[in-house]
Amino acid sequence: SRSIEDALRRNGIPYTIVGGIEFYQRKEIKDVLAYLRVIVNPLDDESLLRIINTPPRGIGEATLGNLRRFAVEHRLSLFQALKQVAEGQSVKEIPSFSERGRKNLQSLSELLTKYISFRDKMSASELARTLVDELGFLSTLKAEGTPEALSRWENIQELLSAISEFSSSHAEATLADFLEEVSLVSAIDRWEDDRSTVTLMTLHSAKGLEFPVVFIVGLEEGLLPLYTNSLDRFALEEERRLCYVGMTRAKERLYLTYTRMRYRFGDLNSSTPSRFIEEIDQNLLELRRPSIGGATARSFFSERRSNLNSARKTILHRVRGSSYLSGRDGHKTEHQEDGVIASQEINSLSTGMIVYHDSFGRGRIVDISGEGENARAVVNFDEVGRKLLLLKYAHLRIEEE
Repeated sequence: SRSIEDALRRNGIPYTIVGGIEFYQRKEIKDVLAYLRVIVNPLDDESLLRIINTPPRGIGEATLGNLRRFAVEHRLSLFQALKQVAEGQSVKEIPSFSERGRKNLQSLSELLTKYISFRDKMSASELARTLVDELGFLSTLKAEGTPEALSRWENIQELLSAISEFSSSHAEATLADFLEEVSLVSAIDRWEDDRSTVTLMTLHSAKGLEFPVVFIVGLEEGLLPLYTNSLDRFALEEERRLCYVGMTRAKERLYLTYTRMRYRFGDLNSSTPSRFIEEIDQNLLELRRPSIGGATARSFFSERRSNLNSARKTILHRVRGSSYLSGRDGHKTEHQEDGVIASQEINSLSTGMIVYHDSFGRGRIVDISGEGENARAVVNFDEVGRKLLLLKYAHLRIEEE
């Protein structure tokens, strides 16, 4: 619901979430944002307190109490106190600090200091994804394997997508800019009960309810139906039934929407309209698309059938080196992008090479370090100066001199 919530807030449209929590109020989202806030502003004690033992790192109540006491007595921010304790400057003044507690604080101090140094060298999306990977949030939730853990995993992925989307649409935006936008969005007061509001809910929650106008969004393969269930006949039938339930909630107007391109798991992927739309009588549909498509309902179905099989293979995975463009007739054509660096080509990069980054533009590689997934490059961009990039997320294109 994150993108819908953001759009409603930006346009001043009141809304209510039924049976759910606003995206930015979810625990896992607040945890990741707290890390990012400390990186942008190390003096943010409230955010540091939230993440000091998240994920668990063995910092007990006694250790935390001693740290806070030391900060108050010496008129320091919590982060300044953390650094001094980690560097051993406070051992004599606070003998109750255990060696284990101090080592755990030192580990956190080093982590935060490292990412503070990355703040002006990495793009917001690259820094956030690298941080989340190092913290192990996603791997821990994936290993847990419960429906709740999977939902939290998807929420963090959606946050990374939101940061990527923000970085792509604001070429010179920083991590601080993204956090400022989130703060503005989150600061809006709850809407008054007597105001007419948009109601956001799941298909399950909609059973037994009716509304004058209904929007069912995300009618795409991989969302409705879920890609993981698309080959399971019984699961597919259940999703078809739920979709029908949602459609029949509308008393006057029903809008079914899908996107051609969608950020998923931090990457921009092509989307294919849901098979459930195809199953509707064409005479009942009024197809509306951007003018670039110029499509009729009949061309929509023709396009969908011709692309469904290939799209299923890529719906959850970005195909490096290619993108799908919409032609004037509404049909998708595949376009190979020259010079996109695949993971196996990272090792072929060298200093002095000219590359192009979607957000930062043209630049020259001045240093390369690390190997494999940890490979990084310092690139001196013509317009924004030097940036440290994690190559597996940078999607650089090699250019001629």
